[in-house]
Amino acid sequence: MNNLAIFGAGGHGKVVADIALASNWQNIHFYDDSFSKNENVAWGIRGNYCDLLNLVGNYEAVIVAVGNNQLRWEKHSELKNAGANIATLVHPFSSVSNQVVLGVGTVIMPGVVINADVKIGEACIVNTGSTIDHDCNISEGSHICPGVNLAGSVVIGRLTFLGIGSSVCPSINIGSNVLIGAGSVVLDHVQDNLKIAGNPARFISTNISL
Repeated sequence: MNNLAIFGAGGHGKVVADIALASNWQNIHFYDDSFSKNENVAWGIRGNYCDLLNLVGNYEAVIVAVGNNQLRWEKHSELKNAGANIATLVHPFSSVSNQVVLGVGTVIMPGVVINADVKIGEACIVNTGSTIDHDCNISEGSHICPGVNLAGSVVIGRLTFLGIGSSVCPSINIGSNVLIGAGSVVLDHVQDNLKIAGNPARFISTNISL
């Protein structure tokens, strides 16, 4: 595998690049709207998002490495509609069942364990050391932060954020655009557009990030 373009040159982008290297991508080019060319990243920055849109045909694949769920989903969708081949990256030091279905643009970090019959939508992040048990369904654009533990048959809606070290009990349904605070323990179903936190997790406020 030769040429991979990454949109997003922040800390998350650097980790995505490491996963790409571990997955045998050889030439990695960064694009970002927030940094000057050749700033902060060992590979240098080739241009901004508009430059990347004009150059998608030059790359074997493209991936969006942005932590913000809404922005990641928007850029992912635009690049896909522009004809880009979207990469899916799985770190070789993760354990992913052969029965797992991964959407394009999703990144699986090192130390992740994903068990049988899990479905993960497009442009998701499953971050370092998190575990997802059997029969879970995670919709597009969601972020499973480091150290999160999902028990079996959990359903997570689109663009939802599970904070670092949070846990979700079996057969819980979590809606779309939900923000779950770090270290929370989710014992009950969660409706769309809420912020919850605590042990047990309780309502904090509505989430108006969209």
